[in-house]
Formats: sequence, structure tokens, C-alpha cells
Amino acid sequence: MRYQSEINRELYPLDDPSAREAIVARARRELGETGCVALGDFLNPPAIRDLAAEATALLERAHRRDLKMSVRAEDLAEAQKSALLARPSRTAQWTLAGDHLDNSSLIRKLYEDPQLLELIRSILGMDELYRCADPMLDCNVTYMRDGDEHGWHFDDNDFVVSLLLQKSEWGGGFEYAANIREQGLDAIIPVLEDRSPETRRPEVAPGTLMLFQGRQSLHRVAPIGGERPRIIALFSFDKRPDMVFSETVRQNAVGRRTPLSAEPDRH
Repeated sequence: MRYQSEINRELYPLDDPSAREAIVARARRELGETGCVALGDFLNPPAIRDLAAEATALLERAHRRDLKMSVRAEDLAEAQKSALLARPSRTAQWTLAGDHLDNSSLIRKLYEDPQLLELIRSILGMDELYRCADPMLDCNVTYMRDGDEHGWHFDDNDFVVSLLLQKSEWGGGFEYAANIREQGLDAIIPVLEDRSPETRRPEVAPGTLMLFQGRQSLHRVAPIGGERPRIIALFSFDKRPDMVFSETVRQNAVGRRTPLSAEPDRH
């Protein structure tokens, strides 16, 4: 390892109170204006390479999902929900469960960095924030390869923290329409049909830490092309210190209901 920290301390001197305050203020302003914060070059270049290599080595352990899903928003009127059910889109990707990332994992070490937790808490303006207590869905990696995509959807949780480790050769862009959910079907359908002026397509480079408010903002990852997979680390936080996901959510996300540590020894 040729660096003291994965975080790019030249651009993000989080130990300096005044510099950190400026970073947080800028990020909170961006989040309020666009529903998304992108902290470019958050990682040192060698760290980007090493984290991507670690993730690539674990791809064979990831769970494959390939299905069609409709946009879900329970707060919409029944007629609007029915209209969206008729417009399913494809989601195809691999997801690595968090219990494949042990204490030596560089990805996990970054997730468990106290300064990262405090940075996210400050940007969100929350009094308390905790790492997710679920050993399978606290810290994950998703992979998308040639022909994969993640169709249009709203998230169930209020916000998502992601870290792009590797871009695909082409395609794979992140697209979203901020705070579109509250505007209803007349605003949502144009996004699905790729004719909405509300759709944003930010340029995201490897090493970018992104905080995104996905419950209110419709979003997707466009289809992937080429041999090089798109790799993203996903970090889960919650206002509750003991938050774990249901067995159903675990099964859908990573293909298992229980952590590796709870499975019987098969040797």
C-alpha cells in the first residue's frame, strides 16, 4: 500500500475543522439544489485501483439478479400505480454481500472510517447517524457487465451513499430526476420515456463519493457496454444504531437470508 489513507486528504482535509466546515457547507448546498452530492476525487488514485482490484477478485462470490421491475411508489394514487405497473424495466447486476468483506478489506475499512460517518452525518444535518448493523447489507459491492442495466426506480430508503470504483467501457451513466415523486404521473412518465427536461446526467468518475436522495428522485443506471464491468461500493447508514434488513430484503439482494457466520459448517 503506497498511501496512508484511502481518502484524498489534499482535496478533503477532514482533520482541519475550517476546511471540513467548508466542504460540508458546499455539499449541503448542492444536495438542497439538486438532490445529489458528488464529491469527486474523494479517493487517492492508488486507492481507487486497489479497491477496484479487491472488488474484482470477489466478483465470483456475488449474487446475480436479472428481472423486470416496475416503478413503485406507494404514496401515489391507485390509478397512477397501475399505470406504472404497465411499464416495467430491466434490472440486471451482481451484488456482493457485506459478509464477504472481512476486517482486512480496504472497502470495509473505508466504510468504517469514523471521519466518513461524521462527514455523511454533517452533510445530512442529522443529530445521530450509525453504520447499518446488518452484516450482509451494511457494505456491499455491485457489478454490472456488458448488457446489464438498473431500470428506473425510487429507493425505499431516504438516501444512498455510493462510491464508484470502476466505469464500464461505455454506457452505465447515472441518470435521475430530482424530487419527481411528489409531482406524480405527469412528471414521471416523461422521465421513463426519455423526454423530460428534469432528467440529469452527471459525469461521475472513479473515486467519486456520491450521496443521493433516492426516495423522492426517480433514477437509473443506463445499459452497460464493453468488457470492463462497472463497479460500485454501497455504504448503508441509519438513524438507528441496530438497524438490520428483513430476511426477504436480504434474499432479494444477495440470495441468502442468513450471514455466513450463521451457516452450518459443511466441511
